Amino acid sequence: MADLGNPVVSDRFPSSGPLGGLEAALEWSAPRPVLVLACDLPYLGRRDVERLIEAAGRDGCPPAPKARAWVATAEGDRQPLIGLYSPGCLEVARDLLIGGERAMKSLLARVDTREVFFDPESLVNLNSQADLVTAAEPRS
Repeated sequence: MADLGNPVVSDRFPSSGPLGGLEAALEWSAPRPVLVLACDLPYLGRRDVERLIEAAGRDGCPPAPKARAWVATAEGDRQPLIGLYSPGCLEVARDLLIGGERAMKSLLARVDTREVFFDPESLVNLNSQADLVTAAEPRS
């Protein structure tokens, strides 16, 4: 992305998955919140992203050290890679990583998490070649 003029932020905890990426992004963006969007969601739309931001706006994004996350939820399943994370999540993420934890769901268990309900269709992700073929088919 550097060739597009965008900053590149390296993980401070290598090989730590999305939690490591979130920790690095929160450190870089402080004191602003971080929006996380998985890259394999072909049906996620602008309105979905706006829904997360509006939910945070209604609740008021708390300053650090208060940790709060707004995450997409469909059919009772939280999607931590579709969320907005307050600056207070930085210390929680860092503590988890120092302790050897890498799961985003571990972060959600330790912060004030608000669920933002999404249509399950917008959360269909691509994990295989077969998923890509299915996604290319016309939707009804």
